[in-house]
Amino acid sequence: MEKLKNEIFTILKESGAKLMGVADLSDVPESPYPVGICYMMPVPKHIIKDLLEAPTVEYHQMYLSHNQKLNEMGEKVASLLQEKGYSA
Repeated sequence: MEKLKNEIFTILKESGAKLMGVADLSDVPESPYPVGICYMMPVPKHIIKDLLEAPTVEYHQMYLSHNQKLNEMGEKVASLLQEKGYSA
């Protein structure tokens, strides 16, 4: 299982994720999966600071770009898991 986790983390890092983790979901009754994978990309500090006044065009563009990249990461990880016989 550690080898699979390393493969997943490598895919995520190469795709731009800065933090990632794995969680045991076996005690979560609503979860259809026994394990969860999370990952993130940071938002630049100046964009967060600008949000104190109002959403900006730069924030909107970053939001769309980050979400596209996050979705692509998820698709890559799901493909890897499915190739190995897991549900994803």
